[in-house]
Amino acid sequence: MRVQCKFLECRRGARIVGRHAKAIATIYKGTTPTEYKINIVYQQKDKKSSKYLINSQSPPSILIHHNKMTLRLKDSPFDLFFDFFETPTSQANAFMDLLHAICRGESVEIKHQPEVKSTDFVPYQSEMRIVLRSEYPSFKTNFPSTLTTLHICGIGLPSVDPRWFLLINLKTLVITDNPRLGKAKNFEKFRSIEKLVSLQSLFINRCDLGEVALTKLPYLTMSLPSSVVHLDLSNNGLFEFPLLSSATRRTLKYFILSSNRISQFPRDLSLQSYGSLCELRLDRNRIRYVPGMLLTFRLDTFFIDENPATNENAEDESQKECSWNNPIARYDREHTVRCDEQVGARETLVEKAAQVMLNANRRSIMRKSHYLPTDVKLRLCNSVYTCFKCSRKVFYRTIVESKILVRQFATTTDLALGRVQTLSHYCLDCVPCRQNH
Repeated sequence: MRVQCKFLECRRGARIVGRHAKAIATIYKGTTPTEYKINIVYQQKDKKSSKYLINSQSPPSILIHHNKMTLRLKDSPFDLFFDFFETPTSQANAFMDLLHAICRGESVEIKHQPEVKSTDFVPYQSEMRIVLRSEYPSFKTNFPSTLTTLHICGIGLPSVDPRWFLLINLKTLVITDNPRLGKAKNFEKFRSIEKLVSLQSLFINRCDLGEVALTKLPYLTMSLPSSVVHLDLSNNGLFEFPLLSSATRRTLKYFILSSNRISQFPRDLSLQSYGSLCELRLDRNRIRYVPGMLLTFRLDTFFIDENPATNENAEDESQKECSWNNPIARYDREHTVRCDEQVGARETLVEKAAQVMLNANRRSIMRKSHYLPTDVKLRLCNSVYTCFKCSRKVFYRTIVESKILVRQFATTTDLALGRVQTLSHYCLDCVPCRQNH
């Protein structure tokens, strides 16, 4: 059993001289079943370690008051003073409970503890948040190796720090409001990010990654470890969809690319390559067309509002039409639908887009259904016909019936069994020509 505390040794009856010193107290078994030893190792190098014998047959006296404990040894002329004020409560209580059990003569099991090292005195730190340049560790020191979360916000980082990639326990890395990072001359050092095998979330926001040369940006995006499930590169002025390695694409769940200048999707977009993706945010970009392949994705959340493809207030008519070439133009923050707990119950985007259209008002559907893509229309329609005149596909459903006309024309054939009547279908554009049939 080991615990970090403040310790003071004083001869019984003498005047207390000095102050408590930082130390690590360890309890381990002695040579006989009833003997235990307390080993004290001081943080200060000029103080030698001390060992004290505790015998359960002649147990010491224990006095506990708040976070302090006094141990009066019967076989030694010394009193031991422990201060657990800076020690975690659970560890302090466990240490004192163990001493009580030994003093009562109970048989206790103590695991073997390795020797105390100087690094054991370094306090455990799991999170570091840096918001001032003066708080950033100098290059003569390193970041605590126990870090699991590192936030670096608005300190004007001029370059990539290779010490980030020595934190093998790091799970979350957040770098925000550092626009000079996009112009770093050593940006290629980001390829060492592959060493962070425990990294799960990476946030790089407002760092002007759009200023990075296209040949250098893959040093970051293509080197991400496969453990990353959350990638946020929003507000960076990116012009292209970031290239990711195949291993990262397969495991990525949350991909945030809001507020950039991306105009098109990558050519390698497929359900197989992004099989785990459940959230995709592309709002406030320059996207004019959403590929049909995206409709097969089973996403929990998809944001694409404030793009040319979803801008209904556009002045250009062609741009308005383009907005309805996007099958999920209405699938934005207002209509975001969360999936059920069971994966099997999750809907594809095309199913959700069709549901949004069905829930819309009749007038809106009548006006805009003409521009919907084929796969969404198939979800909206009961029947699909081929125009007899132009061979164009026409769809029949109550909400879109004004867009097509179905007419029956008798065509006779002299057969032995009589006359045969056929049904011909015409789209709205070809209906005026039906009399010429």
